[in-house]
Amino acid sequence: MKAKSIFQCAALLTGLLFLNVPLFAAVESDIVGYTTITLEAGKWYMIGTPFESLTKGEAIKINKDLVTGFSAGDILQVYSPAEGRYSVYKFKDGLSGEQTAGWCKTFGSSLQDITLQPGEAVFINKLTTSDVVVAGRVNLSAQYEFGDETTSVWNLLVSPTLQKTKLNDLNWVGVSANDILQIYNPTTGLYTVYKYKTGLSGEKTAGWCKTFGSTPVDVDVDPGAAFFVNKATPGKATVGFSAN
Repeated sequence: MKAKSIFQCAALLTGLLFLNVPLFAAVESDIVGYTTITLEAGKWYMIGTPFESLTKGEAIKINKDLVTGFSAGDILQVYSPAEGRYSVYKFKDGLSGEQTAGWCKTFGSSLQDITLQPGEAVFINKLTTSDVVVAGRVNLSAQYEFGDETTSVWNLLVSPTLQKTKLNDLNWVGVSANDILQIYNPTTGLYTVYKYKTGLSGEKTAGWCKTFGSTPVDVDVDPGAAFFVNKATPGKATVGFSAN
């Protein structure tokens, strides 16, 4: 999976004029941008959008915000932490109405009103290779919540990063020892598993490590990339941009 991001100052957009701004620049207006992710045919990917809806306060809608670059036959799965299972949708075209292509139930032809919580990612299976584009408003203070107050759950989360970032440089708050994080490899079809450990020596005294190691791993996370996180103990946690 290859990804690149572009960020623009919305107040300065005139026609096709795009002005790039530094990632953490102080601006007085909204920043909008997009990420292009190359997905190869026949592979599964965990991806999501690190952006908010262009309409302030509106949830991310799959049939509005996750349709660019998909084609008939592609599969999308939305994971429910409460139920521990996926809802499955198929991309179809030639539909009637204002929007003639989009995500439908596998045995239906009506566009589904599917929304995602902030930070929620999806599983995608591409039938053909293509560049998938996600776009929206940049929120540099975004904190994606996961976990449950009463039990241990799994969450499928997109990384909040808008540029290539180290996994252990993200700002993890409320994570406990023995929480688990899994990153899916589209080429092998396998997960790489990491465990959160505390009391480590060195610059970082806590972080994601190999399950049988005690050194924080040096793992890159691309824009739009996602991971499965298991909050092993009850309680909520968040992941956001680096606190540094």
